[in-house]
Amino acid sequence: MSIGIQANRQKIAVLLEYLATIMPNVQLRKLLKILYLIDEESVKSRAIPVTWLDYYAWKKGPVAPEIYEMKNGAFSDYVTCAVGDDGKWHVSSIKTAPYLIDKDMEIMSDYERQIIDRVLLQYMHKSADELTEETHMRDSLWSQVVEENKIDFSDNSKSEYIVDLNRINDNDASLKEIYADAMDVMQMQAFLIS
Repeated sequence: MSIGIQANRQKIAVLLEYLATIMPNVQLRKLLKILYLIDEESVKSRAIPVTWLDYYAWKKGPVAPEIYEMKNGAFSDYVTCAVGDDGKWHVSSIKTAPYLIDKDMEIMSDYERQIIDRVLLQYMHKSADELTEETHMRDSLWSQVVEENKIDFSDNSKSEYIVDLNRINDNDASLKEIYADAMDVMQMQAFLIS
């Protein structure tokens, strides 16, 4: 289980609820991509992710398996996930009143809200396939992990290789230190919750 789920479950759930409200009946694959892009943008701008989820290199891009489990009822206290008329999984928020979700979103810092809204503005109108292309770009972390580990998706669409967002900080020791310090805080929080 990722440190994000252990220490940050409510924050992640509220974010899923918010995304499913802004993008009603969003395809699960698109939601997974938007979530990853939020964390990637957060690491690029402040050295640490919003969710602390672990993303794995799967055929269609980086995926947080705990979020993918929405197909089996994960986070059902915040969102629903069901197969739509198109045969694909779609996610909807349990709450329909935007003011209630805004109240829930107070769990996020103002800076995190800016990152989330910036990513939504940039990507919410793109399809899941377009977002897959985005995460599969030649210089993307996903592409690097697939290439370095010679992952072949012909037999299996999933892999056990983590797409480590901290690699974004590789060229700056102070950013690596910020990430490590924040990880220590998350681990302590997970310990205290358990």
